Amino acid sequence: MFPDALLLERLQHQNQIKIIAISKNIMEKIKNDFNMGKGEASIIAAALENKGKVIITDNKQGRKAATIHNLPLAGSIEIIIDLYKKKKINSQKALEALQIIQEVGWFHPYLIEKAQEDIQ
Repeated sequence: MFPDALLLERLQHQNQIKIIAISKNIMEKIKNDFNMGKGEASIIAAALENKGKVIITDNKQGRKAATIHNLPLAGSIEIIIDLYKKKKINSQKALEALQIIQEVGWFHPYLIEKAQEDIQ
């Protein structure tokens, strides 16, 4: 009953996202090899089984696993900048999103400042 789980369920019912089955063996191996939670490990496992998919995570261990397995990788800041450059969001919305992740995230201030410069 967490808000993000409810959102994912709604998006699945609206056919805006697709939930795929993954190999539990691969997921458990990734989970153990990189000391990460089931959620992050399942994303890495899904990408390994479905080549060409981009991993979107800010989780340190998830990023490490994606890099080691040569998986395409993006994080919150990259997504915000990309959405802005593709004109999916305006500069105000992009800067607001950066402010939010600065307040609730663990990002180094330099990364936020650099992203703000890219948007302004």
